[in-house]
Amino acid sequence: RFETEGLGRVEELEGTKGKLHARIAEAEETVEALNNKLASSEKSRGRLQTDL
Repeated sequence: RFETEGLGRVEELEGTKGKLHARIAEAEETVEALNNKLASSEKSRGRLQTDL
């Protein structure tokens, strides 16, 4: 009985682990996109300051 319950719990935890890894990957992609956007904005700001 305990083995069966334990195996079910392990499978549940593995599933949760997979979901968390997917969320982390998505968050890392978002951070990378925002960093690129920030770099672009800073570059544009630098150009505008030079023009003034």
